[in-house]
Amino acid sequence: MRTLFISIALVVSVMAATAAPDVAPHFVDAAAQAKAKNLPYAVYVHGSSWHRASQIFAEQVWQSTDFHQALQNPVVLTNIHIKQHLDKEAAEKEAASYKGWDANTVRSYPAVQIYGPDGHLLKSYFGRELRILTTPSALASHIDHITNLSNKRTSLLTRIAEARQNKDTPKEINLLTQLVELPLNNEPKIIDALKQADPEDTSGWQARLSFQNWEFVRHITGLINDQKAGEALQLIDAMLDSKRHPPSQLCLILGAKGKTLVALERLPEAWQAFQQAYQIDPESPDSKAILRYGIRVAGIPLREAVPTDSLLFGKDPGDNLTRDHADFTMSSAASDDTKNHASLFKGPYATSGFAFHTDAEKDAHIIVDLKAACTVKALRITNRNSNIERAATLTVWVSTDQKIWQKIWSARKAETAWDIILDNPVTTHYVKVGLDSPTPEHLHLQAVDIYGQRP
Repeated sequence: MRTLFISIALVVSVMAATAAPDVAPHFVDAAAQAKAKNLPYAVYVHGSSWHRASQIFAEQVWQSTDFHQALQNPVVLTNIHIKQHLDKEAAEKEAASYKGWDANTVRSYPAVQIYGPDGHLLKSYFGRELRILTTPSALASHIDHITNLSNKRTSLLTRIAEARQNKDTPKEINLLTQLVELPLNNEPKIIDALKQADPEDTSGWQARLSFQNWEFVRHITGLINDQKAGEALQLIDAMLDSKRHPPSQLCLILGAKGKTLVALERLPEAWQAFQQAYQIDPESPDSKAILRYGIRVAGIPLREAVPTDSLLFGKDPGDNLTRDHADFTMSSAASDDTKNHASLFKGPYATSGFAFHTDAEKDAHIIVDLKAACTVKALRITNRNSNIERAATLTVWVSTDQKIWQKIWSARKAETAWDIILDNPVTTHYVKVGLDSPTPEHLHLQAVDIYGQRP
């Protein structure tokens, strides 16, 4: 008899686990049914009458018997059909069938949304995410996963209420932490609940949940624009000291720090912050955007980095040999202004658009003195930002004594910048950069950066 009871119980358990889902005709019916039965509910939001992708997904997945049979957990299914070209009466009737649903939670059609028994939106699938759920089994698997999490959420909410009633604060904090760690949409007023139970934010979740992502960066930008960069930096450093933020948030905080340090003209520290922002979350679009910005406003002025479209980007050509250890002489200087000379090797590019300016002459050039015999591996030469065609015959020679010169590169045409990677590095003390033109011409460049290894 005992064996029979166990067998019957197992059969009933299996039947319950694979029972067909409840299907409600409208959203309001599904919400009411889910609340009464304490079940999650899933909603297919579509425009099948006018949207071909919605129609195909409905026919091949949502309405299929295979999908319904593949669902393992009890769930209520319904759909919201967004219809077009309805008269006022029909539109009002349709809207009444999904009263309480927030259309702003869906960015594109079709979409699948899963709600908790209390109507909290747990998860939405649309666009790229939905395109991987194009088989009945795949969609059922994801819905089962979310409904399992929904059941955990329901249990946690009950236990949190009990802990609060019993004034068991440590237990409440622990349960709240478990709740926010569920990979579901955040609970309404969860920050208030955390503040009440954990005013010192020992879990760190208040800092994480209250962080406004790019809105924070915009706030810092506003402070900088209001001449409050010092105040911005204090706010940023306090956030970094808290050590409560995950990598995705730290990336933005460090990016904001870099921007603030640029405003304070502390470029070396700024560049370090931009690099840290990238390294802490290197695969995210945010970190890549911050690195590109950092390269432009700090890395390039410091001559620590090259633009992302440079052939040198991502490579290791060696040290910048010209930034701190070189000077240059010119073939002529009647049209020159010496105040721009330093910008050829170091700091932001000259606002005039060029760091030096020779006369119009045949074989106009500059000679860069590296101050020692160095191994040169690569060069990046940045043209003047106007009249770039004048440098169409740009050429590079090297010499150990300024008597015998060896040509190592020549331009094919005028460019805004040239990235030169030498197949065979050369050891040289002097580098001549000039024009190999048959007619007189001016030479004027923004920057010459030479990379390699010093002795």
